[in-house]
Amino acid sequence: MKTSLNLALPASARERYALTWSLPVGAVGLIVLVLLGASAISDFRSLRRARTALDKVRQEEAQTRAQEAALRQELERPQLREIYRYSRLINGVIGKREFSTLQLMEKMTALLPGDTRLDGLGMDLESPDRMLRLAVSAEQEESLEKFLVNLEDSPDFADVSVISHGLPAEGDSGAELATAACMVRYVGGGPKAP
Repeated sequence: MKTSLNLALPASARERYALTWSLPVGAVGLIVLVLLGASAISDFRSLRRARTALDKVRQEEAQTRAQEAALRQELERPQLREIYRYSRLINGVIGKREFSTLQLMEKMTALLPGDTRLDGLGMDLESPDRMLRLAVSAEQEESLEKFLVNLEDSPDFADVSVISHGLPAEGDSGAELATAACMVRYVGGGPKAP
């Protein structure tokens, strides 16, 4: 006769509960592990792309620096330095001798009374004195006198001298106009400040 002896203890409710939930928890853990692995692989690929792009930018920067150094070396040649020095000198002289016709006309227009008009303006640009020849006309002789006084009082003009003065005569529109021609030296619009 054989006797069988069962030494196993009966499973408790807690053990049965743990055994039942072990499979779903394991499956969820496996899914989370797969997702984390995929995320790690994606991050690693992004890191490699970023490093590649950074290396490319660094290479371009190094090439640009090399080109800049070559250009600087080219510009540091004594012949070019001498040319730059001369060009700066010439540009400075040109800047100081600059003359603005618009600025002259703006100053001249501000001095004209309402019924006075500027009929002619001449200037010798070669002359360092900037002598102007003006021809003006007005409906009244007093307006011409006022213009000449304004011209004498202006800080932009000097040495006003009347060349000719015409009494009122009939103009284009049938009105009688007084005329005057004068010479004046333009002292405004001097050298520009550097």
